[in-house]
Amino acid sequence: MTTAEQKIRKTLSHKQDRFQHEGSSIVRWITGGTAPDAYVTFHNGGPKTIARCPKCNQEIGDFDSNYGPNIQGQIAEIRAKAHQHENERHQ
Repeated sequence: MTTAEQKIRKTLSHKQDRFQHEGSSIVRWITGGTAPDAYVTFHNGGPKTIARCPKCNQEIGDFDSNYGPNIQGQIAEIRAKAHQHENERHQ
């Protein structure tokens, strides 16, 4: 059975000529729940995907590229660090 995410990725991958949806120049908005939102770019780091600040390119954190069992905690940590980084930039 195909998940909704897989269906969306398949649909988008067949329309690459229409708009760019992957790559290090795309700013990702990580949101949901009560944790602060995060704006990051994703960069290939081999077995890890590296999240960077889209404004200054500072590394915020990383997560398993294969979306392993620890992904929720890794994304939560990135969100917290991105929020802290953004607050420090505005002080």
